[in-house]
Amino acid sequence: MKKLMVLSILISFILLIGCGSGGDNNKPKKQTIDEVLKVGDIVYNAPQNIDFNNKTGRLGLKRIKKMLNKSTLAFQKMATQNQKARTFSCSVSGVYDSEENDDGSQSIFYNECVEYNKNTELNEYYHGMVSIASDKEHFRLYNYSEIPDYNNFERGTYYEDMRLYIHSENGIDEVNIEGTMKDYINGYVSETMTYSNMTIKNNTLTKSWYFKGGFYDKVENSCFAENHIYDTDNNNWLIESSLNNNYWSSGTLYVDSIKYVYSGDSVTVTKGDISGTFTQQELLDELAKERNSTDCNI
Repeated sequence: MKKLMVLSILISFILLIGCGSGGDNNKPKKQTIDEVLKVGDIVYNAPQNIDFNNKTGRLGLKRIKKMLNKSTLAFQKMATQNQKARTFSCSVSGVYDSEENDDGSQSIFYNECVEYNKNTELNEYYHGMVSIASDKEHFRLYNYSEIPDYNNFERGTYYEDMRLYIHSENGIDEVNIEGTMKDYINGYVSETMTYSNMTIKNNTLTKSWYFKGGFYDKVENSCFAENHIYDTDNNNWLIESSLNNNYWSSGTLYVDSIKYVYSGDSVTVTKGDISGTFTQQELLDELAKERNSTDCNI
């Protein structure tokens, strides 16, 4: 079997954590980041290579949906054969088996399948299982690998066991994710991401976002490893900035026990009775430095 590679996704989204305190003669004064809290302690997970122009790219959702759409077409092809099980040849090489189960669900088993994508003009590689429940909203990726450019064979993504629920209603797209995915570069794991009952909602009319659940991120060959629980104020969803697509213009996010209130290009961070206000760019810059750091004593 050819070496399974893996791509970089979703998967993600997100920016910061912090707090502040202080004052002279009972008069509050502006605190620097170091006076409030070590900046490295207030930064939280945001995978690099995020497609901020399309927020679904934050957690690889755009890519996952594209792959699921491809599988759905394969299921439809199977249905025309009027058989419960069928083996098909992929357009370049390899095969996939498609079968319908008694409970109405459907499964596809890709076996080193290479398909030509006329839109990207690249050969794409698939190996592993994809299943779709009878409601067409619950999906599972199991031991599933994907390489977007098989001829290059540099980057790929491996879905260890990922379950997804995708639903759209009244202008709100909702996705729930449970499971682990790994990005590979040149045959080695570059990043591991685990989602624990993570729910993402996007109001397409107001361009606002809601996050709730657990997210673990480990960058290989770096000191960066984060594991947090996220929640969003149900009455104050995060709204994308129209001036800088790396920022939130408003909204309230909770990370573990810390509260983030976004306003323009700044964010006020509160932990207990201590608060501090930072620019979003300060925290993004620190995040990039942490993800690339190899000095774990800092």
